[in-house]
Formats: sequence, C-alpha cells, structure tokens
Amino acid sequence: AALRESEERYRRLIENARDAIFTIALDGTFISLNPAVETMAGLSRADWIGKPFAPMVHPDDLPLAMEMFQRIIQGGQVPVHELRGNPRLRRPALMEMTLAPLLNDNGKIIGVLGIGRDITERKQLEVQLFQSQKMDSVGKLAGGVAHEFNSIMTAIIGQSELLLSELPVGSGSSLKATEIRNAADRAATLTQQLLAYGRKQLLQ
Repeated sequence: AALRESEERYRRLIENARDAIFTIALDGTFISLNPAVETMAGLSRADWIGKPFAPMVHPDDLPLAMEMFQRIIQGGQVPVHELRGNPRLRRPALMEMTLAPLLNDNGKIIGVLGIGRDITERKQLEVQLFQSQKMDSVGKLAGGVAHEFNSIMTAIIGQSELLLSELPVGSGSSLKATEIRNAADRAATLTQQLLAYGRKQLLQ
C-alpha cells in the first residue's frame, strides 16, 4: 500500500509538472513523455512514444544533443544546456535541458531521464533588455562625443583667436599664405582626431 501510494504521488507530480519530463531508452527512443511536452512542443505524446528523440531537436543543435545523450548513457555527467526545438514542430520552443541516467533496480543504466524547461519567453526578454541597455549606452556615448566635440571646437576657436591676436593691426590683407595653411592644418588635425575618437567609441 505504501509503495502504491508513493508511486501514485510520483505519477501525479510528473503528470502535473509544468516542465517537460521524459525518459529515453538506450537506442534513443522515447519511453515516456509527460503532458507538459504536448503543451510546449504542440505534439501528441502517443505519436512519439517509441520514436527517436532526434527529430524533435533543431538540426543545428542535434550534434550537441547526441553528445550529451552519449555521455549520460556512458556514465558521465553533463551540464545544463540549451536546445532549440525542430522548426517543423508546431511550437519549436527553446529548452533548458537537465539530464540524468535512468537506472534499473540493480543500478544499471537503462536510459536517460530528462527535464526540459521552456525558456523561450525568458530569452526574448533578455534580448529586449540587452537592446534597451545598448540604446542607453549609445545615448551616453553620443553625449560623451558631443562633449569631446565641444572641447575640440573650443580649442580650434582658441587657436584661431590666438592667431588673429598675433596679427598686426591692418595687416589682415597681407597675411602670408603659409600662416593661413598652418591655421587650416591645425583645424583639420583636430577635426580628424574628433572623427577618429568617435569611430573608436562606436566600434566599442
């Protein structure tokens, strides 16, 4: 009676869990799937029992999925990892997978026990947050560049005023061409420094 009660409690836990819980045989076919799998992937459990798990995984993520599966059935441990659902599924969710060996009464590995958590919405929120932070950084950068631009322009204006102050009264018309070129070169150099600084900051 105690055993039956324990098994029933375990069954209710599995059946009502929000995470996908499944078992896979050594040959890579599903032994069991809980109802959450149907909700997440938009599929029928009955259609997948006894079928390989590989078609459920995104083709680009399948090598990782197979590596994790082989490591488990060989007695190793695997980290929590992410797998995308196959685009052919009605709802190809992004899953955070936790795997453990499935043991028989003698402690022998007979398959894999997996728990998958749908993190699709969480990832989307993370991307939105990242974009928001990026735009905030761009705004701060623009403000910094504007400040540096003002500093450089102040220097240019100062240099121009200094050159003008050094000219003798009434000699504006006789200013040497070399002095004009020197003033222009100084302004061009400062402008190039501003542009280079702006490009460097934007690339970062």
